[in-house]
Amino acid sequence: MRASRRLSLSLSLSATNPPVPTFALAPDHKEDRDGDDAAARPSDPLRWFGILAPSELRAAQGDAATMMELVPRLVGVDAEMRAVEVEIRRARKRGAKAGRRRKGIEGENGIEGKKGVI
Repeated sequence: MRASRRLSLSLSLSATNPPVPTFALAPDHKEDRDGDDAAARPSDPLRWFGILAPSELRAAQGDAATMMELVPRLVGVDAEMRAVEVEIRRARKRGAKAGRRRKGIEGENGIEGKKGVI
């Protein structure tokens, strides 16, 4: 089991929305190494215990490997949620601005004003 994972990062670009990063696990690439592959590769910690590795440790190692696949998806969802929050804030600002503009127009027409002119 390797302790490191590679992530790929891509940005979705559109004219109206801000760029939203998308994270995903990248496929493993074999890199050219100038040394011995066995020395450069991290060893499996479960082998330190030999045959007597506790089952809880094996379960924890499996859960950690599962989390390494889940975390990039969570980071991507978090980035998408932040982009949606920005859009919600912008929509609320536009709504509030339109409401203020509408009140100003109604006040000028004599329908509703600060002094209650009808």
